[in-house]
Amino acid sequence: FSGTYWDYDAYYIDIQDGNGSTGVGSTTTDGTFTVTQGKVQGKYLKSLTFDGGNDEMHTASFDFRTAAPSYTLAFWMNPNTITSSDIQSLVFQDQKFYVRQVEDDIIFAPNYGTEFTASAKLLSHSNWFHVACTFDDSDNAVAMYVNGVLATSGTDSTSNTTGANQMYFGAKNDNSHDYQGKLRDIRLYD
Repeated sequence: FSGTYWDYDAYYIDIQDGNGSTGVGSTTTDGTFTVTQGKVQGKYLKSLTFDGGNDEMHTASFDFRTAAPSYTLAFWMNPNTITSSDIQSLVFQDQKFYVRQVEDDIIFAPNYGTEFTASAKLLSHSNWFHVACTFDDSDNAVAMYVNGVLATSGTDSTSNTTGANQMYFGAKNDNSHDYQGKLRDIRLYD
């Protein structure tokens, strides 16, 4: 892990569908996890489709916060539903941080404690939304942007979390809180 950002096209990821695993660009054994094409602003871009049933993608264990505890996580999401009261995990690093969807809200916990909620920001399902979550270690400032507009901000009172762990997309590490929708262009800036 080096450079100024990480995205799923530049780093090997295991894709788990409950029946086995493969690398990016392959198909799974039961065909429920697919790499699809989405069109945004005239460009064809790859996206990962999660059907809400044991789909996940994860990285090897790493600690991106040892040298620079401040970070920004940005990604595009296209939810299948915005009415489900189920917690849907978008990006998750156990005991470090998470970003979730519950109904039309997006929830960010930068240090796996205090939650910051962007309420009613997902206006309809089947549309693409850009989400950027930031944490500034110098003053514990948190901000979340949806489609480039500040959706929530505040100060995190939780202690900073460091240490190596895997990062999960589309579900938690125990394969719960399955996401239903598409994710793409997941980037982590430190």
